[in-house]
Amino acid sequence: MKQKKVKKDVKKESVAVYNGKNLLTSEVASKDIDRPALGYTRFENDKTLATDSFSLLEISTPGLKTREYPDIQKKKPLKNFKPFEIKTDDIKTKKHNMPIVDDTFVILEVTDDKVKIGTNSLETSNVTEINKFDGEFPDMEKVKPDEKDYAFVKVSTEYLKRLLTLAHKFAEERNKDKDVFIGLSKKDNKKPIILKKKNTDQTFYGLLMPKRND
Repeated sequence: MKQKKVKKDVKKESVAVYNGKNLLTSEVASKDIDRPALGYTRFENDKTLATDSFSLLEISTPGLKTREYPDIQKKKPLKNFKPFEIKTDDIKTKKHNMPIVDDTFVILEVTDDKVKIGTNSLETSNVTEINKFDGEFPDMEKVKPDEKDYAFVKVSTEYLKRLLTLAHKFAEERNKDKDVFIGLSKKDNKKPIILKKKNTDQTFYGLLMPKRND
C-alpha cells in the first residue's frame, strides 16, 4: 500500500529573510512629530512598509526561506513573528551594524520592547538590538486600491526622475506649489505619459514614452 505524500504548508514556512533594499521603506516614513505612529518602518514576515500618509512604500522580501539561513551566534532566525515597527531614526543610527544593499538580515528575537536583528557574512556575524514601537500602525491593506481600476505603463525610472526634477525646478521659488499633473491614456498604454505644470506666466509640458514589455 502506497503512502500518501504529505504536502508541506508553505504558509508555515514564511519568508523572513530581508536585505538592505527592505530598509529603503524608511525613507518615506513620516517626519512629522505630531504623527509619531507614522515615523516607523513596519516589518512583516514577507515585506517591509512605511508611510507618511501622502505616500506609501512596500518592499517584499527577496525570497529566501529562514531554513536556508545559518544560525547567528547560536540563535536561529525566526520563521514567524507578530509584525512590529522600528523607529526610522533608530534604523539610520544603527546602520553601521545593519546590512548593505546586497547583504541579508533576519529577525532573531522579538520581545515586548526590543527586536534583535542578525546579519551574517563570510567574515563575521552581528546582532543588533533595536527598540520596538508599541502602537497602532495603520492598516495599509484598506488603503491600497484595486489594481483592476488602473492602467499601467512601463517607463524608465531615469527619464521619469529627470522630468519630475525639471518640473520641480520649473516651479517658481516664491510659489510653494511644486505639484505636477500626470496624464495616462485611458485606452492605450503604448501612448506617452503627459506631465503638465503651470506657473504665473509659463507652462511646462513633458512627454515620456513608455517602454516595451519585453
